[in-house]
Amino acid sequence: MKSIVSTEPSVNTCEDSKSSESSSANPEISAEQEFCLYELETLSDSSSIGLVLRAIYDTGSVHKFTRALDKRITHYDKSILRVCTHHYQGFLDSLKQLRGLKEKCAEIRKNAEETNQLVQEESRALLKRSSEIVRYRKLQRNANNAIQQISMCLPMLENYAQLEKLMEQKKYLQALKVLEDLEHNYLNQLHKYRFAHQFAKSTGPIRDQIRERSYSELTDFLENLMKSSERIGADASKHVDEFYTKQQLCTISSKRSQACSVDPTLSRKQQSLDIKLSADGSVIKTNISTSNSSQNLQQQLANSTEKHQPIHCRFDAYDKLDFGPVHRCCQIFNVLGDREKFEVYYRKQRFDQIQLILERHTYLSKENLNSINSFIPYLNTIIGFFIIEDRIAQMQSTLVTESHKEELWELTLCRITETITSHFGNCTNVDLIFEMKKLILLLSLTIKSYGYNPNPFYNLLQNFRDKYSEILIEKYAIKFKETLESDDCTPIETKNEEEYRQVISEFPIYRRGIDHEAFPRKFPFSRFVPQVYSLQAKAFITDCVRFMEDLQLSQSEVGDTVRRYCNVLFARWSDELKMFIGCQKRSLVQLIQITINMGYLERSCEFLERIISEAARNLSETDISNFSGGSGNLSALAFDDTAGHFVALKNQLFRDSRSEVEQLIDEAFREKVQAFLDNLNYDWELQHPTGVASDNISDMITFLTSTFINFTNLPNVLARHICMQACKFLAERLHSMLLSPKHKAISMGALEQFSLDVMQCELFAAQCPVPGFEDNALAITFAHLRQLLDLVMGPDWTTFFSERDASQQQRTENSVAPKYTRVKASNAAILLEKIVEYEKRNAGFFALNRGDRHKLYETILKKLRSFND
Repeated sequence: MKSIVSTEPSVNTCEDSKSSESSSANPEISAEQEFCLYELETLSDSSSIGLVLRAIYDTGSVHKFTRALDKRITHYDKSILRVCTHHYQGFLDSLKQLRGLKEKCAEIRKNAEETNQLVQEESRALLKRSSEIVRYRKLQRNANNAIQQISMCLPMLENYAQLEKLMEQKKYLQALKVLEDLEHNYLNQLHKYRFAHQFAKSTGPIRDQIRERSYSELTDFLENLMKSSERIGADASKHVDEFYTKQQLCTISSKRSQACSVDPTLSRKQQSLDIKLSADGSVIKTNISTSNSSQNLQQQLANSTEKHQPIHCRFDAYDKLDFGPVHRCCQIFNVLGDREKFEVYYRKQRFDQIQLILERHTYLSKENLNSINSFIPYLNTIIGFFIIEDRIAQMQSTLVTESHKEELWELTLCRITETITSHFGNCTNVDLIFEMKKLILLLSLTIKSYGYNPNPFYNLLQNFRDKYSEILIEKYAIKFKETLESDDCTPIETKNEEEYRQVISEFPIYRRGIDHEAFPRKFPFSRFVPQVYSLQAKAFITDCVRFMEDLQLSQSEVGDTVRRYCNVLFARWSDELKMFIGCQKRSLVQLIQITINMGYLERSCEFLERIISEAARNLSETDISNFSGGSGNLSALAFDDTAGHFVALKNQLFRDSRSEVEQLIDEAFREKVQAFLDNLNYDWELQHPTGVASDNISDMITFLTSTFINFTNLPNVLARHICMQACKFLAERLHSMLLSPKHKAISMGALEQFSLDVMQCELFAAQCPVPGFEDNALAITFAHLRQLLDLVMGPDWTTFFSERDASQQQRTENSVAPKYTRVKASNAAILLEKIVEYEKRNAGFFALNRGDRHKLYETILKKLRSFND
């Protein structure tokens, strides 16, 4: 092999020499052919051969090139032969070496085969063991991977199982938290697993299911609230009622203690009194036998007050309710991102619920119009509803906002006001109105303790107060009418001390010396006065004040309100009295007794004023004491009724009605006088007078005298007025009769008889049975008639004319008073004409001194007509 290697450079040397020899040994080959051959020998790319051949064909020396190519081939063959000959011995040596090498290779091959067989046999078991090791290692690796993946999936699967369990247990908030944890912490890590994709797809339905079930749970919770609202409202109202009742009892006990400390005798008297609560919550007194009852009551009240310190009237009536559902729903929808939708849904549901509650009044039976039993659960439900809203607002301020509460409350206020007004607008039962007032007041106090505005309820209470007063006024107006119609118009007469004390207790009359009078004792007024005063006026005041209890009105407001209502009642009474005396003709006895009664009722206004002031003061002190320890300022309960303005009782209403009765009395007296005068038939041509007054005039004077003597109970002013008016009327009627144009002639005898009648009237006026007139004050009413008669019957024309002439001149201080100041010249002329006419009719007229008398009368008449009256 070494020889072969050594021969390679020699071969190359031979080739180089051959090429050089060929180039030198073939001088016939042109340079161009030589170049083409060189190109063909050196071309490395067979694609270029075509170019060389094309160049040969293009030159047209193909035959030459062919010969040159043959010569070159021959030259190379010789060179190859020379080289082969040169290296043949080496080739043989190489073959010998190869033959020896073959034997060694066979031996090596044999050893290799034996070794290979031995290795194959030994490695077969090793391969088997290695494959097992590989399999187990792969199995272990897969197991580790599986454990790792399962470890990653296991929390998710556990949480999913817990999620399903929580969904079954209806614990949706915890389930939603688990779902959120799965989505945020596990799904991103396990997104390559198909079950994770399935779970990711199921999260939406699970959320929807939680949302629907949360809505369902909230609906069930709200339905439960609807069922519990009435109970909660009733408990809260009961607590507020008990609180203010205890305040009232404490106030009463404190007053009793103060009164007993001031007056020990009062303490001994009140030892037998006990205070209890009636069914409607008012305070009543009962008699007990134990002497320590007052102290026991005070001790109980003190203990009760201490137990309830600090004093407040807010009652957590919702403590028995589980507000967990609404709290969970808020958190659930907050996590779901639907908090606003949930709040809108909740508010809509509560709005629908309050609408449903407020519409309950449409189902109130007409049979319950005379009872408030149907309104108690209705109002309790409303109270409970807003107590629950207040509690939820404390828990979830964004769920129940102040604007939401105010909107619901404003709606409720309007509907409650409309409901109560429509239901009780035409009610005429004062007891029912009073019970409804207490119910509205309790509603106001209860709802105010939870922060709601009850001011519209106070306006409603004011309307109820006005309605209550209207019903009372109508009630007592009817009683007044019945009492007026049933009155016998007879002064009260008491036969013994008991009857006397009974009348005194019913009407506060005082007359000096009445206690020392012998029985039977008479009162000026009839039974009508104490009945109206005690059973009607005082009862009306008591009922009015009773309605204002616990309204926190000031003393002036209570007093002004009661006085205002009393004035309205007095006006109704005055109208009833006017209707009573105007519906039919009343006797003079009735009219006189009525005016006496009205006078005493007018005087009773002073006592009623004291009663009103005392009741207002007591009520104001009680209310202030009751609410001084209460829950906040309740001054809003005070109505805006001209605070500080004092309204007085209008006793002039009785005075006005009494004035009308007095006018009727005047008319009755005039009718009586006119009746006597109508029966008085004068013979105006009487020759000689009878010497005594006419019978009708005497009877009339007797009637007037007896009437004024018997009715001594008439007020002096009224008696004087009636007497004066009667005398004036009598004088005017006599004067008109004397000057009446019905009779044209009057004799002197008729004038003398007429003068006797006038004299009888003057005697009555001089002996007036009514005291209090000034001297000749009553007799002056007949002065013009007397002066006219004296002037004509005198005759005294000279004096009359001289006085008339003197009246036109200035009188001196010492001049005598005129005698005929009340005589009118025209009246004197009329009467004189009647006398002249009678004398004309007389047969002996102007028989003696006819011309002189005629001239005298003509002169007098002419003179009289010349005067200007």
